[in-house]
Amino acid sequence: MKVNGSKLKQIRESKGLTQQALADAAELHVMTVSAIEREAERPTRSGPRGRHINTIAALARALDVTVDELLDKGVPATTP
Repeated sequence: MKVNGSKLKQIRESKGLTQQALADAAELHVMTVSAIEREAERPTRSGPRGRHINTIAALARALDVTVDELLDKGVPATTP
């Protein structure tokens, strides 16, 4: 599973959130959000950043979207 970084950024900005606000809401480090948006993949204990299911689920919950909307599956992003 790979998060579409540009889609994540689009959704985050459409909801008026900064990277820090999203990180706080998802209980992640702001550098994690930044790395995912840039699609930078640095190995971590649980695999490349942006791919761990718990991280993806936390981002989806914080943004009030489905996990599928964050994944690179061709699902269009929705805006309020």
